[in-house]
Amino acid sequence: MKTFEILTQIKNLSEDGFWHNVLPYGKFYYKGSKGVEVINIDDQFADRLINNFKEGKTYYKPFMNLDHNGENYGDIENIEKREDGIYTYVKPTNKGQELIKDKMYRYFSAEFFDNYMDKKTGKAIEGPVLRAQALTNTPAHPGVPMITLSEKPIEEDSDMDELKKLQEQLESNTKLLSEKEETIKTLTEAKETAEKKLSELTTELETVKTENEEFKTKLFAEQKASWKKGWTEKGVPPAVVDELDPIVLSEKDFATFDKILEKVPKVKLNEKMGSDNEKPLDDNKRYEALGKAIADSVNPKKKE
Repeated sequence: MKTFEILTQIKNLSEDGFWHNVLPYGKFYYKGSKGVEVINIDDQFADRLINNFKEGKTYYKPFMNLDHNGENYGDIENIEKREDGIYTYVKPTNKGQELIKDKMYRYFSAEFFDNYMDKKTGKAIEGPVLRAQALTNTPAHPGVPMITLSEKPIEEDSDMDELKKLQEQLESNTKLLSEKEETIKTLTEAKETAEKKLSELTTELETVKTENEEFKTKLFAEQKASWKKGWTEKGVPPAVVDELDPIVLSEKDFATFDKILEKVPKVKLNEKMGSDNEKPLDDNKRYEALGKAIADSVNPKKKE
């Protein structure tokens, strides 16, 4: 087994855990049993390490310990490749959290196997296999500054959470917008239909009003003709009745002029006045006489 101590800065620590860069990209030197070795952390190394982690090649859960001692101070829950290295997500135990917060340990050391043997098949596994990562104060990597624990949440995770919230809000707003647009479309169509129907009903109403006025006019004309005929049949000359026609404007006028025409002397048409040798009065004189009678009945004068 080879143990490579890689320095990394913890950017966040919470009750759930935190991400950190346990293996930054690049070459570094390590003095092992075979002398000085060059370790190159690149994309190929990262892909193989992550793949073996995902497939559970160790057959036990990789963990966090102290100075590579085997005691569990947290679990390695996930691993992923980013632009600047290989990140693991660790959930420390309560004691592990206290050690980090109290700055008892300030560095990380990734423990991985090279040419690890599959314990079920006995065959060599291609690529490195992550066993654990240790908290340590004696890093082998020179020149790396001391870790300082940030009191604020990791910006990247915070940004991701915020991005997720914004994405969810966008999806919710998009759905709501679609619903509102559909509602507006439905209401607009209903409004257009109602306006069309209203226009049709308004036209129909105006037509009915016009027809109603025509019916009223026609009915009154027939009533007036019947009224005039009735009086001529009673002996009132047509000329007299026709003279009243322009001022008989409603059914109420029938009653008004009925009182007057009742007092008008009644004559038969072509009736001769006086002896048989006398000629009947012409129509103008007859009209004049009856008109005077109507005037007298309206404004009677006291006889002297």
